[in-house]
Amino acid sequence: MSSPLVLSVTPAAAETDVVLGTQIVVTFDQEIDATTLTENTFSLTGPGMLTLTPGQVSPADPGRESITGTFIFDQDANGRTVVRFNPAVPLRKDTEYSVLLLGGSSLLSSDAIKNVAAEAMVESYEWTFKTGSLNVILPPDPAPLPAQVSYLDPKQIVVVPGRIMGNDLAQEIQIIFPEAIDEASVDLNELLVAIEPILGDLGVAVPNNIQATVRVSGRRMTVLLRGW
Repeated sequence: MSSPLVLSVTPAAAETDVVLGTQIVVTFDQEIDATTLTENTFSLTGPGMLTLTPGQVSPADPGRESITGTFIFDQDANGRTVVRFNPAVPLRKDTEYSVLLLGGSSLLSSDAIKNVAAEAMVESYEWTFKTGSLNVILPPDPAPLPAQVSYLDPKQIVVVPGRIMGNDLAQEIQIIFPEAIDEASVDLNELLVAIEPILGDLGVAVPNNIQATVRVSGRRMTVLLRGW
């Protein structure tokens, strides 16, 4: 066998905006001896740390933070070891973290990650990532639902037919709603005036010079039509 190598890591090297609660996942190119991948050969450290070997980083060291956790070992379809590390404490948001996998080239430790044939990784493997603010364990508050919009039932609206007002043949139409209406919501551009066909004659049209004015009082709308 050859010395083991790291194929991929999650989060990726230099990745930013990493979701809080994400596992640290390492995939090797072959089967690894699980007894050699421990907190002596693996370290996850927070900001402000000088990491030389995992054994030199301790929670008791002033100003340093070493994050412990649990390992889960698995194998993919090709028999390669996949290691998942679950931190024992939540990672902080908007913070850069460093991960170190110890190889046999370290001059400060005799420990190293090895395969099942006891061959050690030649070089140590280290990468960093930065968390964001989204938490996979505590998801953000859902967006509020849009406000409920109620609509008038046309059957509740009463229309009083128009009547002649004065010598200019102006027509006044009363529209009565079930509740008081907002005068600001009345748009004359949305007011459609039409004449029912007389004896089925679809050629009857509304005169072009007709003018409409609207007056609102409570639940009553008065439409005055001029220019017949």
